[in-house]
Amino acid sequence: MTQPTDRMRGFLEVAYRETIPVAGLSNECVRDWVNSCIAGITAQFQRYTLLRALELASEAAEADTLRRVQREQVPWVLHNFGERESWQPLLGAQEELGELAHAHLKGHQGIRSGEDHEANAKDAVADVIIFLCDYSSSRGWDIAELLGSTWDEVKKRDWKKDPDTAHEAMLVDAAKGGCADYVHDPDAEWGN
Repeated sequence: MTQPTDRMRGFLEVAYRETIPVAGLSNECVRDWVNSCIAGITAQFQRYTLLRALELASEAAEADTLRRVQREQVPWVLHNFGERESWQPLLGAQEELGELAHAHLKGHQGIRSGEDHEANAKDAVADVIIFLCDYSSSRGWDIAELLGSTWDEVKKRDWKKDPDTAHEAMLVDAAKGGCADYVHDPDAEWGN
């Protein structure tokens, strides 16, 4: 879209002449206004394109981080704990959820002020993810793929619109091969 089409230019010229009817309006004035509009549209499109590219790069980096942690963790786990069953990292994740609940509760209650509840909560969240990476590895799963595909389904649910059946509505919609109309898709706005 860096070069506007003649059709767009013609549309803008007609729009300008019809919305601002001024006797003796010079063609130069119309051209300046049209060029200004086209420059604004082009700049907006370039900003959108840049933001979308950054968003896609960020999504890829996030998935790469999860995959990197999962990949690096396998030999570390084998070295430190040897072969073990998949329920062990699952219990580790549950233990860390308990630590997260503890940090949140004590912070909310305003007690045990000698503890850094915020740091403890952040550490527990990361530990849960690490244990879930370990659990996924023990099951042969790619955690980034699981997260992405599950989120793609969950984000389609509108609990405000369908408080009792949002999860069922998505199953029906998926069976029809469609996509919920309340999912925001920035690409759709631009016809991509």
